[in-house]
Parts: sequence; structure tokens; C-alpha cells
Amino acid sequence: MSCHGRAGVAAGYAPTLVGVVGRHAGSVAGFPYSQALKNSGIVWSEPNLVKWIADAPGMVPGTRMPHVSITDPAERLYLREYLKTLSPR
Repeated sequence: MSCHGRAGVAAGYAPTLVGVVGRHAGSVAGFPYSQALKNSGIVWSEPNLVKWIADAPGMVPGTRMPHVSITDPAERLYLREYLKTLSPR
């Protein structure tokens, strides 16, 4: 949560992940996404989230996200399940 907050843009670093499942990539207002991500056409489905968590720069070359790829498949699934709990209320 140091980069992605529960509301708005956390400390100016990253958009909220609340409601990320099913959202179009690069679509949170007020965040300066890379053109690569905005133009990717990606919808954050469960499979796409797992791919992104595994290798964001490989999935969208030119993304600005300074991401350390998570190599453990179980950890990627845990993170996906957590993201599913972050729904707007």
C-alpha cells in the first residue's frame, strides 16, 4: 500500500487498486500513465493480473511501473485473490 492507496493516488506514486479487477488499464483519472499502458487495450481480468504481477514490463513494454516481478506462482495467486477483495463499497 506504500505505492497503491485505497483511495486516489497514494503519495503521488500510483493509482488506487480498489476496483482494479475488471477495470481498463490506464483508466484511473489523475494518474499519468505511460502511453504504452493507456494504449494497451488491457482489461484487468484475473488472468491478466497474474501475468502483470509476474512480468509487467514483459506484458506491456514501455510501462512506467517500477515492478519487481513475483516469481512464486502461489504468491501471484494470493495477490490476485487479495486484489479481488478491494472492491468499491
